[in-house]
Amino acid sequence: MSFESLLNRTVTLKRPTPTIQKDTSGGKLTNFQNVDQAADIPCTIQPLSNKVKQWYAQRQVYNTHRIYFASDIHAKRQDILVADDGKIYVFAGDQDMAGRQRYFFIDVVEQSP
Repeated sequence: MSFESLLNRTVTLKRPTPTIQKDTSGGKLTNFQNVDQAADIPCTIQPLSNKVKQWYAQRQVYNTHRIYFASDIHAKRQDILVADDGKIYVFAGDQDMAGRQRYFFIDVVEQSP
């Protein structure tokens, strides 16, 4: 079984637009647009174990899920990923798991709709 066969989900990478709008109470509204050639990216989405969440919490980092990809998707801070089921995940950090650009994961925080 190949790693790619485990990528049973897809996400679309979205980036904040440079224009910022205000909501009715004067707060900032951020709009997001699709990143070119970053729609329907094959992935697998896994919730973090309690042990991993505790490890992050000790470092004052809050992550809820890890998304695995076959290659680097070049996500940046403040990017969001919209999954095929409509759930939204905010980019928190990435790593090259194999050290040789074989597969990557991104730590994310799931957002409420």
